[in-house]
Amino acid sequence: MVGLPDIFDKYERNARLWPALIVISPVLLAVAATLPTTGQGMAQYAVAAALVVAGLYALMQVVRHLGRAIEKSLWASWGGPPSTRFVLWSDSTFSSDWKEIVHSVVSSSLSIRFLSPDGEQENPSHAAKLIGDAFAQVKSVLKMEKPDGEYQTHNAEYGFARNLLGGCIPGAVLAGLSALWCAWFAWSEKDAWSLAGAVASASLVLAFLGARLLWLPSLARIAADRYAEKAWTTFVELKRNSVKGKRK
Repeated sequence: MVGLPDIFDKYERNARLWPALIVISPVLLAVAATLPTTGQGMAQYAVAAALVVAGLYALMQVVRHLGRAIEKSLWASWGGPPSTRFVLWSDSTFSSDWKEIVHSVVSSSLSIRFLSPDGEQENPSHAAKLIGDAFAQVKSVLKMEKPDGEYQTHNAEYGFARNLLGGCIPGAVLAGLSALWCAWFAWSEKDAWSLAGAVASASLVLAFLGARLLWLPSLARIAADRYAEKAWTTFVELKRNSVKGKRK
């Protein structure tokens, strides 16, 4: 069960709050552009603000779900999760020497033995599953022993890009509805602010779609690669330093 988001947590802010704010920004824009034309009092403004805050809080959960939903398709387009792919013998991102070190540390500290190059070639799905199982334990170790490591920065960057990517279509829909709302106010009230809001909201439709197609997929991959690399290297350093400390 997913707990309520904690906006005071750095990861929650970067990976869930900011994407949610961006997705809901067309609604905020529409409210700012049209509320002054309605002549409402402070009570109505307070109600509108409360509804927006409640919507934002709920949207933080929604963008996380949408990001998770799109994650598998991202991994498939990349040839698998970077945290798994980097350790496979068949992947050429890192050297065989680096992989041998990772395999050795995992075997000694987690009691998981990865497949040899020949074994991986014979059963690639099992090889990938072993690495995925090991990385799940790696994350738990890092959370306990190095919770403020640099890998967390890249993890938050990946969460931001992934969740915003998942929220782009809802963001474009909200922007389109906001544009229609503002346009109706501009026509009925002959209000310049509402017209400006309609134009800005229509521009956000293009911005969301453009970001989804041209920018966010590559940003998500770069951040995911950096996170996987830093998480593995941090884990290896922790365990090797621990062994050196015991020998002294």
